[in-house]
Amino acid sequence: MKQLSRFLLLFGLCILCSDAFARQFPNYPIPQRPDTLRILGIGNSFTEDGMEYLPDLLAAAGIENVILGRITWQQTWAYSPDSQHGDFIRYDRNQQLMYEGIVAAVKQLRDETSIDVIVPTGTAIQNLRGTQPADWVKVTRDGFHLNFKTGRYTAACTWFQTLVAPALGTTIIENGCRLRGTSHELTEEEATVCRQAAQRACIRNLAVWTEDKAHEIGVPAQ
Repeated sequence: MKQLSRFLLLFGLCILCSDAFARQFPNYPIPQRPDTLRILGIGNSFTEDGMEYLPDLLAAAGIENVILGRITWQQTWAYSPDSQHGDFIRYDRNQQLMYEGIVAAVKQLRDETSIDVIVPTGTAIQNLRGTQPADWVKVTRDGFHLNFKTGRYTAACTWFQTLVAPALGTTIIENGCRLRGTSHELTEEEATVCRQAAQRACIRNLAVWTEDKAHEIGVPAQ
């Protein structure tokens, strides 16, 4: 009984502290200019896709006080229409239907759990699919994992814009990282399109960006 009482007391204090921080910081629970920002990704190979180039973006921004260690939830992406993944049949092999299912699941997660921070990678990838030139390679490398260039870069940009930008007063649009010197180096055009896809996903987390909706959120179409 004593253990239960202690647990309830601790739980209550956590709630009070959370409310206090929420009132103090407008974008809580992302801290404001902390001495160190810790980001922890827990998951599978999709988490690796999302975080692979995050250290490069941090280095390009001159940010050294970030330790990859904070718990968030990554909204994953819909598979390519020609994906042969065994579970794709659950969505009638329809990419849009899968994306809508992912969005619905994330909304339910947000409503029913204490997870406040969502990294909208799935929406960023849909944004990229809708804006990249037709001659670019597919966003996925095998129908479901992101390709090593524009796919993973866009995912990392989304993590950066969600977790690092609001905490340290920067933005992914100003980040000069293009994976120079690697086999996955991006052109300036590719990097710009990817960064924009990520930024837009962080403005409208759970809906694909459309130019005619830009005025609704006070951001000019680019």
